[in-house]
Amino acid sequence: LVAAALLGGLGFTTLRNLTRRIAQANDAAARVAAGNLQASEVLTSASNDEVGRLLKSLDKMRADLAGTIG
Repeated sequence: LVAAALLGGLGFTTLRNLTRRIAQANDAAARVAAGNLQASEVLTSASNDEVGRLLKSLDKMRADLAGTIG
């Protein structure tokens, strides 16, 4: 029972963290789509997982668009 509670808590924490990071990526993409090409600290991610790579790609897209328009 204790192990199930610990696993449930770990799963909840992991899911909440993943959901928060995906929401950050979504917000960043929405800002770029709205024309805001300013650098954002949200897009810098130290992790190299899927969401971290997505954030890095979004930042590269933002920087490339800013360079093209500038």
